[in-house]
Amino acid sequence: MELKFKERITFSETIQMINEVFNAVFDTDDETNITSYIPELYDYAIGLAYIKYYGGYLSNGDSDADYNIAMDYLEKVQNTSNPQLISIIKSINEKIEMKKDEISKTNINIVSKFDELAEPFIEFINITSNKVSEIDTEKLNKQLKKFNIKNLVDMYFNKSRSDE
Repeated sequence: MELKFKERITFSETIQMINEVFNAVFDTDDETNITSYIPELYDYAIGLAYIKYYGGYLSNGDSDADYNIAMDYLEKVQNTSNPQLISIIKSINEKIEMKKDEISKTNINIVSKFDELAEPFIEFINITSNKVSEIDTEKLNKQLKKFNIKNLVDMYFNKSRSDE
């Protein structure tokens, strides 16, 4: 496939290219609404956007074919001296870093909210653990040996009948 590459793309194409690569490397789960960064798609997205916007490549929907041609031109993108393309890649990377920072801050907020919710339970567990450790197990065992389960059941049933 022969592509004719332009030296420069329009402002509109520049914005589209930046957004296309940016959107390709992030995925938001529909159920949880959690966004994840997928770095393994970065080179593919950059290469594909380059051949699309600078070379006029039109995808036929075959992701393997798109991948192969994008990778064929990736070195040209990585070693470019084109000031516009350098600026576009810089903008893409800055936008990605901003989104990754936003994701990190969101994750930190989620964890801190979880900590706030878990704090009363942790306090309860600590108090309970401390109280359980204070129990004299030998004394408790002696008391339990005196305890007759049959008498307790009989007392329960007798009490239940008398309440009726």
